[in-house]
Amino acid sequence: MQMKALRGAVLAAVAGAVLMPGVADAAQVTVTSDAGSPVALNPAAPTALRNADITVTVNKEATESTSSYSILTKDPTGAIAGDASNYCWTINGANDYPKYRGNGTYTVIVQFHSGDCSTSIAKTIQEQYTIGAGVAMSAPPSALLTRAPNTSVLNRYDLPIALNPGMGNYEVRYASGAVIAPDGSISGPSSTAFVDTSRGTVSASFERPGTYTFVARGSADDYFTPWSTPMQLRTVSPFDFAAVNGLTFPDRRGPSYKLRAQLRERSATGRVYISYARGSKSGAYRSLGYSRISKAGTISRRFRLRKTGTYRLRFRFKGSTTTAAGDIRTKIRITRRVVF
Repeated sequence: MQMKALRGAVLAAVAGAVLMPGVADAAQVTVTSDAGSPVALNPAAPTALRNADITVTVNKEATESTSSYSILTKDPTGAIAGDASNYCWTINGANDYPKYRGNGTYTVIVQFHSGDCSTSIAKTIQEQYTIGAGVAMSAPPSALLTRAPNTSVLNRYDLPIALNPGMGNYEVRYASGAVIAPDGSISGPSSTAFVDTSRGTVSASFERPGTYTFVARGSADDYFTPWSTPMQLRTVSPFDFAAVNGLTFPDRRGPSYKLRAQLRERSATGRVYISYARGSKSGAYRSLGYSRISKAGTISRRFRLRKTGTYRLRFRFKGSTTTAAGDIRTKIRITRRVVF
């Protein structure tokens, strides 16, 4: 009975050793995670990363303390990406700094030698990581005004952009009515937007109303990520009158008057509803009807006012493809003629 029990214990120990292969004497290879901290590579499958600034570190086990070894990191094409392959290491925690060579699978090969690195290879470890770097932009929830009302100064917007760890530079291009090329870039002329990496924003302004398309990419070590999925946003001009001869009364004879207004955004289409109220501060508005916007961006309306005094005029617009909805209010004084 004692002999049978001893034999069972030996078999159990052997079985335990078989169930845990490679636990002892296995070096650990770590790379820089997206958060900037070391993460161990998974021997069973490539470790997925977005980070483009990678440090490969080899940590030896106790039984490998006197072994020399070399580190070789290959890019997705199989070319050498780091510079550690030129060295023979004996210290624990040696590093390789592979350069970013585009998205794909990178292979780390660690070779342990019986003596220095000129001697035969005693053991080889091969593990992989993948880089799927890229940037993304999100569209604002509504159309943006090209400028503030009653001014020609363009608005400048800070649009959010999701950056990628490890990128040294970013490129953002945008254009109105853009056509996307096969490689994801904008085909034809486009503008460059400034990227504020400290805030994660893209600064841009828009001269004309329309639909603008943005594409972005990051770069590291002279290699670029793919262009981002195109992001589109719409811009409109505010509803306002031109600074010069914005509102005039070509016919100043009363009690019938004709007003004429030039919109600053001449591409506006639709109707402008006009109403008036007596007094400078309070009082209900009464409709004067509407004026259809001409192809030149003008409106006109004839109306009658028999009593003299101060009046308020209101112009309301429901908006169009190129022009935002708006409400313009102004005052006039009726004597024997219209006075602004």
